[in-house]
Amino acid sequence: MASNTAPNTTEAHSCQAVLCRSSWGGSGKNHTKTWSALWDSNPSGLWDRGRPSPALIDLIESGPDVIPRPKQSDTRKPRALVPACGRGYDVIMLALHGYDAYGLEVSSTAVETAREYAAAQLTAPSEYNYADTNNLDR
Repeated sequence: MASNTAPNTTEAHSCQAVLCRSSWGGSGKNHTKTWSALWDSNPSGLWDRGRPSPALIDLIESGPDVIPRPKQSDTRKPRALVPACGRGYDVIMLALHGYDAYGLEVSSTAVETAREYAAAQLTAPSEYNYADTNNLDR
């Protein structure tokens, strides 16, 4: 699994180069094949922060006046959909905060990786799923 640190500038440029060399863009079918091939070649360290999106953390931690919190008394949970969910960090964070969260991913490798991550996190969540955003090293 990727480290919990954001990529440095060199790594970010490397990620851009990999994506450009991979014929990024084109038709939807080509885009899906390219993304699946990238996951299969396992360079996820190029785009994987190792935790939920900092913007999502800020949103969840911002308070109920910004985003409604699920209520224990409600029989239906609010739903959240995370397209291109990768390992599923955002999906799991939302689920742990009471949302009925779903992730979409085109790569079967990414789906399997997300399932493994979900099984582990739903049993024993990582601290970053409940972190105070002021103490996160982004």
